[in-house]
Amino acid sequence: MLGRGRGVERLHGHHERKKLLKDNAIATVASMLAGLLMFGLQSFAGHKLHPSEFGRAFALIGFYSIVVRPSASFGRLVAWQTSREDPDDQGRRPLSDAVLRTLLIWTFCAGLVIALSSTAFSGALSHYFHTTEAEVVSIAWSSPFLLSVQLMFGSLQGERKFGLWSTMIVLLPISYLAFIAFLVGPLGTNGVLIGVLIGASITFAVGFGIIRRRLTVHPARSVKPNWKDYRPFLVTGFISTLTVGVFVSADVVVVQHYFSRTIAGQYATVSAIGNALFSVSAGVASAIFPSVASRQAKGQRTGSIMFAVIALFVTITLIGTTTLNLLGSFALRNFAGAKYEGASYYLGWYAFGMGILSIAVVLVHTQQSRNRFGLLWILVPAFVLRPTLLILFHSSVIMVVAVSDLAVTLFAAALLIAYLVDERRMGVSGNLSAETRGRHFSQSEGSDIFNGQLGVAHAFENPSVD
Repeated sequence: MLGRGRGVERLHGHHERKKLLKDNAIATVASMLAGLLMFGLQSFAGHKLHPSEFGRAFALIGFYSIVVRPSASFGRLVAWQTSREDPDDQGRRPLSDAVLRTLLIWTFCAGLVIALSSTAFSGALSHYFHTTEAEVVSIAWSSPFLLSVQLMFGSLQGERKFGLWSTMIVLLPISYLAFIAFLVGPLGTNGVLIGVLIGASITFAVGFGIIRRRLTVHPARSVKPNWKDYRPFLVTGFISTLTVGVFVSADVVVVQHYFSRTIAGQYATVSAIGNALFSVSAGVASAIFPSVASRQAKGQRTGSIMFAVIALFVTITLIGTTTLNLLGSFALRNFAGAKYEGASYYLGWYAFGMGILSIAVVLVHTQQSRNRFGLLWILVPAFVLRPTLLILFHSSVIMVVAVSDLAVTLFAAALLIAYLVDERRMGVSGNLSAETRGRHFSQSEGSDIFNGQLGVAHAFENPSVD
């Protein structure tokens, strides 16, 4: 019986690898397409706007990206709960549906509070960012939609509907591009921000239509989530996404405040190129997250997946850094115009930091899947380190880039060390329990293989994830 069990496990492992490759391919292609669309959007805006106007627009977008990014942790919670719950005879998942409904209400209301607060304090915010109050208000009112749409992404990810997930991922930049192209001419900077607002609201409406069946309440099947069970997940997820948001956007905010508007505009263009490259990692992380969590829940090691992904990102980072260091002027001239070429000397090193951040994001997602508060020992210092270094050391733009690269490298190194230590511990415990698992399989004659507990579609068996 033990031999039969191993044969079925190998068959399941082959199926899991094929499913992972398919999901990874879909997510990566969609993320690359979304990144190219954002790249094109920012290139279009760069050609239409003066560097000072471009800097204003994308400093505000960067700031509100930090504000709304923590909702991604709620999206991962929805994905986790959806993935671990089998659908009933009507295809519903009562508990995960309740989690989705509750979090959707919370995030949309939080977005309204952010928008109202920003409107009330638009004078102070416009003074800090050197913008107009109307521009602050325009981007602030995208917050309810951008916060909520993350939960819709999580719902589709948990159901492993990567086709619809990819559609949503691509729809967002397409909507941005369509309305910004229409509005940037007559409205300038505010046209970009209003375009973001309209694009976010359209994506929210489409996403709401896709998941609306999960939002209906059936009293006979309604359940109330026990939020205490999700506490480690929510805390580490919230802090991690906020930390990543700081690493992605804090430098743009600092440069906009401390440097001239032209330099800030050039830096925002470099950041736009870097973020377009970085966006691919989000798709890869979304695709590998279920498989990694599933393996960890079963006490299996994840090194083969993780080191392949890390090797891929290291290769891309080195090629990208070298290429952009050599061809920085050409890239900026064709991306945004000749007036942005002054930033070419640090473009490659900015791309280096984005590549290392891609590795850090994948490691963060993997460590979150263990659902332990211990991850906070890395996240909290990293969250404080980046802005502190930027505030203390910003005598020149190249200094800002160097400090940013140093901070993200330390962050990724700490995460890698923590991952290796956990993998070593898991390997020891896995060796000790292998014989026990074999006896259990023999006694059950392998029937548990097909009960849904080992399927990739039920990836988050451990209640302590992301």
